[in-house]
Amino acid sequence: INKDEHLNYYMRVPKGVKAPLLLRLKSHFPALNSISKPSIGTVAVFGVVIITSAAIYEVIVQPKMNADYYKESQVEKRKLLHGTREDFAQGLRPWIVFYFKNKVKMSEAEGAKEVEYIEFELNEPVNLNDLNEDEDVIELINNRLRAFPDVSRFHSLTYLSLRQNLLVEIPELDIPNLETLDLYDNQISAIKGLDKLVKLRVLDLSQNRILKIEGLQNLPNLEELFLTYNKIKKIEGLENNLKLTQLELGCNKISKIENISHLVKMKKLHLGKNKIRVMEGFETMKELEILGLAANRITKIENLSPLSNLRELHISEQGIQSLEGLENVISIELLDLSKNMISKISKIELLTNLTDLYLNDNKIEDIQSLNNLAELKKLDTLYLEGNPIQTNDPANYRRKMPQLVASKLNLNKKYFKCFMMTAEPATSTDTSTVGKNEQTTALLSHESAAQNLNKTKPSGLEGKLTAPLIFSMIFAVMSSFQFGFHIGCLNAPESLITKWIEINHKELGNQPKDPEEFKFLFGVIVGLFAFGGIFGGFFSGTVADKFGRKKGLLLINIPILIATLLMGLAKYVGIYYLLFVGRFLIGISCGLASGLAPMYLCEIASVNFRGLFGSLNQLFVTIAILFSQILGLPYIFGNEDYWPFILLFSLVPLFIQLVLLPLAFESPKYDLIIKNNNVAAATSLRKLRGCENVEAELETLRSEADEARRRQNVKMSDLFKGELRWPMIIAIVMMLSQQFSGINAAMFYSTEIFKSAGLKGTAPVYATIGMGLVNVIQTVISTWLVDHPKFGRRSLHLIGLIGMFFTSMAIVGSLSLQKSDASSDIKQIGSYGAIAFVLLFVISFATGPGGIPWFFVSEIFSSSARASASSISCLVNWFASFLVGVSFKVVESILGTYTFLVFTICLGFFIFFTYKVMKKVDQSITNPMTTTTTTLSTILPSQTSDSLDTLNPDTFNGKLTKVLVVSAFGALIGGSFQFGYNLGCINAPSQLIIMWIKKSHFLITGHVLAQKKVETIFAIIASIFFLGGMIGSFLTGFISNKFGRKRGLILNNIFIFIGILFQASAIYFNYYYLLFVGRFCLGISCGLATGLTPMYLCEIAPKNMVGLFGNMNQVFITFSILFSQILGLSQIFGTSTKWYFIFIFPIIPMLIQLFILPFSPESPKYELIVSHNIDNAITTLRRLRNEEDIYDEIEYLKRESEKIKMVEKVSLKNLFKNDLRWVMIVTIVMMLSQKLSGIDAVLFYSTSIFKSAGLKGSAPIYGTIGIGFVLFFQTLISTWLIEHPKFGRRPLHLFGLIGMFFASIALVVCLIIQSQNLSSQVKQIGSYGAIVTTIIYIVSFASGPGGIPWFFASEVFDSSARGVSTSVACFVNWMTGFFVGLIFPIANGYLKEYTFLIFIVLLGACILFVFKYVPETKGKAVDEIQNEMKKMRKL
Repeated sequence: INKDEHLNYYMRVPKGVKAPLLLRLKSHFPALNSISKPSIGTVAVFGVVIITSAAIYEVIVQPKMNADYYKESQVEKRKLLHGTREDFAQGLRPWIVFYFKNKVKMSEAEGAKEVEYIEFELNEPVNLNDLNEDEDVIELINNRLRAFPDVSRFHSLTYLSLRQNLLVEIPELDIPNLETLDLYDNQISAIKGLDKLVKLRVLDLSQNRILKIEGLQNLPNLEELFLTYNKIKKIEGLENNLKLTQLELGCNKISKIENISHLVKMKKLHLGKNKIRVMEGFETMKELEILGLAANRITKIENLSPLSNLRELHISEQGIQSLEGLENVISIELLDLSKNMISKISKIELLTNLTDLYLNDNKIEDIQSLNNLAELKKLDTLYLEGNPIQTNDPANYRRKMPQLVASKLNLNKKYFKCFMMTAEPATSTDTSTVGKNEQTTALLSHESAAQNLNKTKPSGLEGKLTAPLIFSMIFAVMSSFQFGFHIGCLNAPESLITKWIEINHKELGNQPKDPEEFKFLFGVIVGLFAFGGIFGGFFSGTVADKFGRKKGLLLINIPILIATLLMGLAKYVGIYYLLFVGRFLIGISCGLASGLAPMYLCEIASVNFRGLFGSLNQLFVTIAILFSQILGLPYIFGNEDYWPFILLFSLVPLFIQLVLLPLAFESPKYDLIIKNNNVAAATSLRKLRGCENVEAELETLRSEADEARRRQNVKMSDLFKGELRWPMIIAIVMMLSQQFSGINAAMFYSTEIFKSAGLKGTAPVYATIGMGLVNVIQTVISTWLVDHPKFGRRSLHLIGLIGMFFTSMAIVGSLSLQKSDASSDIKQIGSYGAIAFVLLFVISFATGPGGIPWFFVSEIFSSSARASASSISCLVNWFASFLVGVSFKVVESILGTYTFLVFTICLGFFIFFTYKVMKKVDQSITNPMTTTTTTLSTILPSQTSDSLDTLNPDTFNGKLTKVLVVSAFGALIGGSFQFGYNLGCINAPSQLIIMWIKKSHFLITGHVLAQKKVETIFAIIASIFFLGGMIGSFLTGFISNKFGRKRGLILNNIFIFIGILFQASAIYFNYYYLLFVGRFCLGISCGLATGLTPMYLCEIAPKNMVGLFGNMNQVFITFSILFSQILGLSQIFGTSTKWYFIFIFPIIPMLIQLFILPFSPESPKYELIVSHNIDNAITTLRRLRNEEDIYDEIEYLKRESEKIKMVEKVSLKNLFKNDLRWVMIVTIVMMLSQKLSGIDAVLFYSTSIFKSAGLKGSAPIYGTIGIGFVLFFQTLISTWLIEHPKFGRRPLHLFGLIGMFFASIALVVCLIIQSQNLSSQVKQIGSYGAIVTTIIYIVSFASGPGGIPWFFASEVFDSSARGVSTSVACFVNWMTGFFVGLIFPIANGYLKEYTFLIFIVLLGACILFVFKYVPETKGKAVDEIQNEMKKMRKL
């Protein structure tokens, strides 16, 4: 800028003269002239202060608030333990309870004995001096005692309970009259100090850390010994305990029954959940009445003949195939043989005393084989559900079984009807009979009641939409918005960015390059987003578990902030290299968001909203894409002056997320299962559900948390071993079906596609916006359909893949027609056909493949594997996105208009895979309230502990609460929104950026770059975002587990800030190289966001809203893409003087997230399962559900945590071993089906596509914005459809892929018509056809492939593998997106209008894969999904 221009900057502008907005403001307000432009240092300091403040709040203020809330909750809890006045009136002696501060005396009631309540501060030494020495009962429950209180002076003490404290050792006890010592749930590692307790009869040391049975030799009167949930490997040390009548050693590591032959008085023996292979050692136990051996490794019934008094035998969850060995134990009354491999029940008639028989989940195929049951005259309870006689032919089963009951069996007809309808499945017993009425026997189990937890349905688990839930959802979907925005933000301004790179290249004194090289650079910039997403997605699981879902979504705003500043200011600093860094960082951030947002949405949503919330991820992605395309309009930001503002717009969702931070809650699953914070989880759940009664849902969280504590989290390497391998393969394929469907090619290069279709001027931009709008609309529809009873995940995913398959072929045909030598009329037909089929392609994608893969991982993996699986899935997704982004231009330069045929082939494979793998799932989970869920032990019988049959997570249906909505919004605005915005922000101003790069290069080197080289640089800038996303997604698992979901999102803002800083610096210094760094950092941020945001959303959402929250990730992505495209309009920031604001804009959503997330709750699952903080989990769940009674959900998480503890933590290596391998592969393919569909090419280069379609002037930009609108609205629709009872993840994803397939074909045809030497009328038809097909393509994408793959990993992996699998899936997604963004410009240069042929091929493969191998995940437990994958794989 010369001196005169600098002076004119401060001059008043005459009336009537058009001037930039800033000059007009200074003209009207002269005081503004004294305000200088803030320096980069000032902006950096400002950002650092905000991020530091948020960090301080998270580290200091929030824990203090949680601690205060915990104390208050303890006060309320202890009040419940006090005796009532009625107790005093009846002379009953209430428990002695320790309270706070002062001594309180309760008044005497009708002569009742006065009882003193001594109060102490928590963590203070307990002083018992005020109690009388003759006290005989003392209970100190859940007081956080770290030291054993001195009770030696209480010589009359007979009962001492110190349950649920923090005791680490037992001192030498001298209490001669003590009969009962209860030390349940402490941290004791050795049995000692009991030698003087000679009268001790009952000892409970369950749920500790004991490695060996010892120190019991001086307890001759010991009758009952409880040592469940420890780490004992051998039965020993019981030689002197001859009076033992009850021994419980369940959930340990015992491999052999030994050293118990001397215990001749034993009546109850429980050895379930161990590693026992042989039934032996019972020769002398003639008095044994109850024997529990459930969930071991027994394959044969033997050595039971000495047990003449045996009444109950529990041998469920084994590998037993025959009943041989039971014929001599005729005294048995209850026999539990569920979950074995029994096909015939021969000799069962010999058990004449049998009253209860559990044969559910076996291999019984012939109803006639049950005839011998007629000999059992006392039989009144029979369970057969889950056998082939029911699952293979449900209609005949319902018809024939009542006939059998009526004619031959003496069963209770009413109860039989209940279990036939699967409303009250069997719950066997293992210890005692609670009660019996004239209708049926109600049996509860100390050991195996938890094994059937998910098969009963307590009330109060289906939630509603509450304000906290909505706020949490919005918080999370801001990350999805970031994701979508950055997908589409480079689309409309593609030519601007390429031009600027070329100019900047000269300004930097570089040697002139061919213009094609700058196109390649732009492709690199596009691809770096996916490359960063690879890393972000890979680490999304780690971030989710380490920082929590909410904090993880907040943390990803850091790279978003950095990347946004780097990209947005790149033009002003005159360094186009900053775009590379910024796109990479934003890719990392969006990679993290792609894993965190769906996870968070799924976890905060109640079961009846899980599909809806899962789809919201994709909906916001499409909204962001549409928004980025709108911003790319020439009259907004899509001009040479303002295109950086498209990139800077990422600051808006970031700011929104920060604003919503106090209102959002952490995922209750994270709080309870990972952090082990009961209070936080309960609080979050109550807030999210909007009611106090959340105990049922809280119970499920507690169960998951208890299980998590019993086993290590699943490592990434574990996901590819054993039973987790197949679910991981499916999750990977689901992700690949999203990316390799060609959707990213359609999204990234939609402008170019529309240009190839013959659109001129700004028409391609508007066509791209239209595509985004179609995407959003279809995503909204699919969000509704995904939980519809007539649809499901598989159906929608398959429909989407099939649609993408055929539309991709149509795109190729249309583009070929447009480029042919036919008459102009024919060419016009091809042009319009290409446009139409691109839109159909997007519609198909949005139907299922867009959103379903993102939360699919959360549905098919349990909490122990969910983080790892989510990381891998996100990694795969981002890697696939990176590949598509990098290679699309290359392939396009080779194949021309046939490029989408590559995606067609991939889609064909994915269709086959989805059809085969995900078959038969919809019928069982269409309605989450009427389905049963299977535990992980069905898939991993040798690794899991208690199942969750006594509580059904499907009934944890919460409502949208303020905290839930704000938390979700905070996660989405800084995660999904940043992802979508940074994905699409370079689209509309692409030409401005290219010009700026050219200018920057000239200023740096003094040489003019060739147009091809500038375009190459632009392609690199676009693709390096995916490179960063690969890294970010790779870190998802680590960050989600290490820092938690919420903290991970918060930390992610570091990369956002760095990316924005580099982008802003690149623009400010006219040094385009900084764009590489900025885009790379933003890619890292978005990579993390793609893993953290869905994870956080899924974990804070009530079960009925998981799909909704999970899909909100895609909703925000599409919205942010649309928003970035709108900002790219020439009327906004799409000018040569404003385009840089597009790059700086991501600081706004970053600030929003930093304002919201620190005040949002962490994921309850993370708190309980990963962090093992049950108090925080309870607090979080209460806040999220807006209810106090969330204990059912907490209990479920707790039991899931316990179950996870019994299984080794899933590592990255384990994801590709054993049964996790296939689940990971499916998740990866789901991600690939999203990226290899060509969607990134459409989003990144939609403006170019519209230009190819014949649109002139600003029409391509408006076309791009139109695509963004379509994407957004379709994503909204799919968000609604995803939880619709008639739809699901699979059908929406499949529908989207199929729509994209056909739209791609039509697009090719239209572009071919438009390119041929035909008449103008025919060419016009091809041009308009290209526009229409592009819109159809976007609609298909938004229907499912856009959002589903993001939370797919969160649905198919449990918490032990979710972080790692999400990281892998996000990594694949980002890597694919990187290659698509990088290769598409090159391929487009060679293949021209045939470029989409590549995507057609890929879409075809994805359609086949999804159709064959991807099951429905809606409303299903992780292990049930994995089991279905296993079955589909065998088929």
